[in-house]
Amino acid sequence: MVRIDPAEGPQPGPFRPEELARVLNEHGVDYVVVGGIAAIRHGSRRATFDLEIVPAPARANYDRLAAALEQIDAHLRGVDARLLGLDPRDPKTLASGADLGLATDLGILDVLQDLVAVDYAQLRARAEPARLGDQEIHVANVDDLIAMKLRAGRPIDLQDIAAITGHEVRDVPSPRTAAPRPVRRAARGRRAGSRGPCGPGSRGSRRRSRRTHPLRLSLPWRLA
Repeated sequence: MVRIDPAEGPQPGPFRPEELARVLNEHGVDYVVVGGIAAIRHGSRRATFDLEIVPAPARANYDRLAAALEQIDAHLRGVDARLLGLDPRDPKTLASGADLGLATDLGILDVLQDLVAVDYAQLRARAEPARLGDQEIHVANVDDLIAMKLRAGRPIDLQDIAAITGHEVRDVPSPRTAAPRPVRRAARGRRAGSRGPCGPGSRGSRRRSRRTHPLRLSLPWRLA
């Protein structure tokens, strides 16, 4: 179970993204992976220690997600999270459309809906198949991922965009005042020959397609 620290709030267990994906898949949750793991899939070389997902906004899917969150003992993160009176394992809370940062037995899981600002049907249709360990997942495509990261606008998001596109992002519109627009990958061939812990380094391996391809990581879990 998640340990509740009186001073720091709910404390997640060791990050095990493959097992998080397994629980979601076993419960039949319809979701797309975004955030750091998606950034790694598209060429970022940083490590990540949370799994960020966008769930399909349907009542039946919220019911399945709630059951999965019950199994992994999900709690809202933060010292005062309990004062909000929100139960992330309640389908009604999930259906509210809020972004939820959760501590679970299997590490940190972020359920994103408000920040995404992308129609889920389109997000899911454009998502690319991948494997997290032995689990099949769908990862947001590069245009949708960049749009979401531009909307978030945090330094780490801008670093991811620079790693993916090969161009530094200097000026970013306010995430709440400008709607994101799809951004095409700049200088597609620039990083084709690069090598590192998160990329095999061949042009063919970087080509977007409906096929999965191996992606090597210096992390205790595997993404392909």
